[in-house]
Amino acid sequence: MGRQARKRKHCKTNGGKTTLRQVYFRRDIDQVHDDLAKGIPPPRTNPDDERQYCCIECSRFFVDERSLTQHQRTKDHKRRLKELLEKPYTAEDALMGAGKGLPRAGYDEPAPSTDKEMSGN
Repeated sequence: MGRQARKRKHCKTNGGKTTLRQVYFRRDIDQVHDDLAKGIPPPRTNPDDERQYCCIECSRFFVDERSLTQHQRTKDHKRRLKELLEKPYTAEDALMGAGKGLPRAGYDEPAPSTDKEMSGN
């Protein structure tokens, strides 16, 4: 009896997780805000897909209107609507959070210089 050979498997297989990630891909809140402002549906991942009904808020497509209305009654959809009511973050908000935004009154303004201070008297 010989030793059993080692089974060789394909390395780095993930079981189709990348395709599932594309199917259940959700757009960020700021991207959805832009879509709502423009009034256009989100881009499709697969143009040959037969799903025609779109929930713009969740950036999901559905096969028929019945499944769309069922989705609109779900907790996930209602949470997404609540998130969309908040104002989206902007670059100015990020700068203010980092302390580089608008000047604070009395702190970030340069002190006025006088001639007396310069002369040393």
